[in-house]
Amino acid sequence: GESVTTTFPQAIGLAQAWDPELLEKVAALEAEDCRWLTQNPQYASAGLIVLAPNADLGRDVRWGRTEECYGEDAYLTSRLVVAFVKGLQGDHPKYWKTASLMKHFLANSNENNRAENSSDFDERLFREYYSWPCYKGVTEGGSRAYMTAYNKYNGIPCTVHPVIRNVTVNEWGQNGIVATDGGAYRQLVTNHKYYPDLKAAAKGCLDAGTTMFLDNFREPLTTAIKEGLITESQVDRAVRGNLRVMLKLGLLDDPSENQNPYLKIGITDTVAPWMKPETRELAREATAKSVVLLKNENRTLPLQKNEIKTVAVIGPVADLVVSDWYSGTPPYRVSVLQGVRNALGNDLRVLFAA
Repeated sequence: GESVTTTFPQAIGLAQAWDPELLEKVAALEAEDCRWLTQNPQYASAGLIVLAPNADLGRDVRWGRTEECYGEDAYLTSRLVVAFVKGLQGDHPKYWKTASLMKHFLANSNENNRAENSSDFDERLFREYYSWPCYKGVTEGGSRAYMTAYNKYNGIPCTVHPVIRNVTVNEWGQNGIVATDGGAYRQLVTNHKYYPDLKAAAKGCLDAGTTMFLDNFREPLTTAIKEGLITESQVDRAVRGNLRVMLKLGLLDDPSENQNPYLKIGITDTVAPWMKPETRELAREATAKSVVLLKNENRTLPLQKNEIKTVAVIGPVADLVVSDWYSGTPPYRVSVLQGVRNALGNDLRVLFAA
């Protein structure tokens, strides 16, 4: 059946807490959930490479994925990205709890025509703004995986851009996974029209530094190898990057001799992480810190039961708990309206105007 997980506020809400330590705790709990869902026999789903955090910059509120990012400020985003990467991967000297795969490199801050359009800017903006959160995620956070963006950057699709190898690999030391976005390999031919066919596109991806396709690639890639467009050593190099991440996750070790502390999650534990009281407390704390109070005239908040008779809760989503399309299924939901009612009890009138 469908599994429940711990559900936290969206990234844009978490960013409003301005609290890297909180972000690290949230990510560590997410990693716990992932290990549990992967290793517990009841679920046995695969999920140790986590497609997070979103290191994009929210340049425009009309961007359809603003809620996934930490806002427009490169410095704040970099601090939260580093904290989230560290939380996901843990602090064990040899093993990662989960692997952090950041997304989407680079400048994917517009959804309209994202499979064709180009984000254009100079070298300084590349260094100091658009790439800064990813740069810090690799060099300070320790992430060794990221996903390339659908869009072009200065006219070249990010999926095959020279900065992958020139900057992220050679300068930053990114030596793990470079994944395409879903379907992006074929879009190089169909949308960007950057290559004449899928064989040439496969060569372009491997030349650029792609190590993992989130796409249907086997047949054209196999043909390209047979025809000598791609060498076996290129494939080996790409596979080696993926294997580095698998090694850090402990997936290639003999379980009987394994010193990986994360292998016990979901096996020796008796209570799923999302059902523990301390997890509920963390979710509650993160939610409270994500709320931004615009005005608190006459110290109206916190509400004092003995000083008021009636409270009006206004707004169409006050009685909903809205989740994103990437969200897990929460084990329970408390809307703002229900929260107010819970806090005030039955003694007071709570009016709801949708």
